[in-house]
Amino acid sequence: MWTHSIGLFILASALCGCETLASERSTNLAVGVGEDVQLKINPPVAVFSVTWYFGSTNVIIVTWTGFFETVNPPYQGRVELNKNTGTLTLKNVSRSDSGDYSYQAVSIATGHPVQHNGSIALNVYQPVPQPTVRSNVTDPVEFNDTVSLTCTASGSDVSYRWFNGSSVVSDSERIHLSDDNKTLTIPGVLRSDDGTLYCYVFNPVSNSTSEPFHLIVSYGPESLTLSISPQKPIYSAGSDLTLSCSAQSSPPAHYQWFFNGAPLNKLGSQLNMTHTQHNQTGNYTCWAFNNITLRYAKETREVIVVELITNVNVKPSLAQPIANQALNLTCEVPGSQTVSSRLWLKDSQPLSTSDRITLSVDKSTVSFNPVLQSDNGEYQCKASNPLSEVTSAVYRLEVYYGPEQVSITGPDQAFLYSSVTFTCSAQSLPPCDYTWYFNGTETAQGSQCKIASVSNADSGSYTCVAWNSVTGRKSSAVKEFTVTAGDHSGYLTPGEIAGIVIGTLAGVALIGVIVYFCLKKYGNGTKTPKPSPPGNKSPAAAVNANDKADNIHYADPKFLKNNKNGQRIQMEETTTEYAQVTGQPAGNQRQPPLEPNTEYAMIQKNRPAV
Repeated sequence: MWTHSIGLFILASALCGCETLASERSTNLAVGVGEDVQLKINPPVAVFSVTWYFGSTNVIIVTWTGFFETVNPPYQGRVELNKNTGTLTLKNVSRSDSGDYSYQAVSIATGHPVQHNGSIALNVYQPVPQPTVRSNVTDPVEFNDTVSLTCTASGSDVSYRWFNGSSVVSDSERIHLSDDNKTLTIPGVLRSDDGTLYCYVFNPVSNSTSEPFHLIVSYGPESLTLSISPQKPIYSAGSDLTLSCSAQSSPPAHYQWFFNGAPLNKLGSQLNMTHTQHNQTGNYTCWAFNNITLRYAKETREVIVVELITNVNVKPSLAQPIANQALNLTCEVPGSQTVSSRLWLKDSQPLSTSDRITLSVDKSTVSFNPVLQSDNGEYQCKASNPLSEVTSAVYRLEVYYGPEQVSITGPDQAFLYSSVTFTCSAQSLPPCDYTWYFNGTETAQGSQCKIASVSNADSGSYTCVAWNSVTGRKSSAVKEFTVTAGDHSGYLTPGEIAGIVIGTLAGVALIGVIVYFCLKKYGNGTKTPKPSPPGNKSPAAAVNANDKADNIHYADPKFLKNNKNGQRIQMEETTTEYAQVTGQPAGNQRQPPLEPNTEYAMIQKNRPAV
């Protein structure tokens, strides 16, 4: 039946002598799977007969001879033919229906048969559903990761396009697109790549857009700042303040506080401090941590809480400083008072330092190494902080020293029976104690050693030992002493002086006796007056002296000694002493009372017989 109908159509066409029009190819048709599509003769005509073909092998789909319609079995139930226009409808097309469709039709609209030939290209596409976007990393970290976004969509002949917001993303130096645009790659992702990305897919019959993909690049923490409110260089005790920490970070950083390196039981970006005390002075550190980037940053600020200085003391390292020993003076500020600076004063002037006098780094201690007597003076320490300044009470430094330069004053020799005093002296603070030794045996205490009456046993070595009870030091001096008995080297013993006086008076008396007898035997009868010592104020004696002056004789003794060259020289300038010799009964002689340091001479003369 199918073959017979086709044959009749071909025979009719050949016998009618139809006019053939040039073939026209219509625009490609694109439809989705499952749709119905109409294949139309172009230009439209009323047809007498028509045949539709598929593919390059011209598989007949349907034929209309003007009398009979014949449908190829594979297309039965799937096609419909409009016998007036020759339009072919394909129902519920599938991807296999894609291809070239051609037709041959005969029209009789002009009164004689006209043949029409043409073809149509049909493309059947699978519609694209909503695509999905997937990333190769969940939490990309700035500088560390390369992000690859892949767009996936089913359908046929799908095309891809990327959008960042409403802007189309194109291939660039930093952003790479695969050849089919399905994959977007960002090497070394940056925070500036943050944004909302979309994948748009399409084919000739459909299109769709993915859900927004939010690209979030993790970074930081960085640019950490730590501020203190209120902002002051120094806070007085009892102040309230707040420390605030902030950093650039994605996701937001976690904060931990530290005080002088030790963690505080405080989390969060703020640390509140109320009624601060001096023991809260120190370094406060804010640590910021990003648990995605695993990076951290820290910032430190110093908080200084100051208390007023109320008392300053100077404390010596030695209660009794001793010369040539090391001494430290410490400037003490009791309690928790804060000291910013110290200034040492000596005698109200800034203390000058040297290689021997040094200050510690914080100037809290001045060291004397060693301390000397020249360091004596009044010392003070001035301590200050931004809120107060106090000067200590005066510390009077007296350096104990000695004994030094021990010396003994006194004669190196003396005559028998004379008195001698040796005096010992030394430079020392405090004054030292003295002990005397004679030929190694202790003989006296104190600064003087006295001998009331020198004897030969007193010759020898006299040693003075000076001892300082504070320094614990001793020093001594030695005096060699000699007792002399001959030429007394300028000194006369009392016996010698008495002998000289007695001899002189005896000589005067003898001369007086001789003169008396001479005058009595050879004189003119004039009586010789008694001699009167100078200075006698009796008027009668004075007149008598003036009348008889030519008859009075005096003796002026002088004392001589040998010098080192053996020459006889006068010992010293002397005054003349006069003696009046009178006769007294032998039984009435009296010795005048002795006085210290006074030498006496007594001359006795017997009365001549009458």
